[in-house]
Amino acid sequence: MFRALLIIIDSKDHHLEDSKPVGDIRVSLVRIGIEDRLSVPITLNTIQQYAEVTASPNVITTTLQVTIDFNITLEDRERATSTSTPVLPSPSYLGSWEHDFGDQEPVRYPSSTLVSDKNAAEWGWCGDSKYYDSRVMDMVEMRIRGTITD
Repeated sequence: MFRALLIIIDSKDHHLEDSKPVGDIRVSLVRIGIEDRLSVPITLNTIQQYAEVTASPNVITTTLQVTIDFNITLEDRERATSTSTPVLPSPSYLGSWEHDFGDQEPVRYPSSTLVSDKNAAEWGWCGDSKYYDSRVMDMVEMRIRGTITD
């Protein structure tokens, strides 16, 4: 799903309040068009009734709650049709993660690997290079271990 959809948060709706009203924040849900690994193409028709604005068949403005529910439905659909076995992190990585972060969901891979080099070259890299995610994660891990200071 990460390669197929983009969620753009409208910052005008967030006023540094706590997370309780976060579901009401307006977002734009954008179909990117990369659907080569999905069981069927994504359409926004099922959430059209919740749209505040529909800019095109590929962009819809609605609430974050509607968007999250829509994404969960799509993930469930893909999981149900998948025949492949997910790649699991090593037991030592999971043990280390649990020690440092408790029951939080572990990071499976850097997000930079989810965008092709070709598209990133065209769109621009987040940070200062395609290795930004790896360097940031290294710094986070060093901070957790106490081998780096702020």
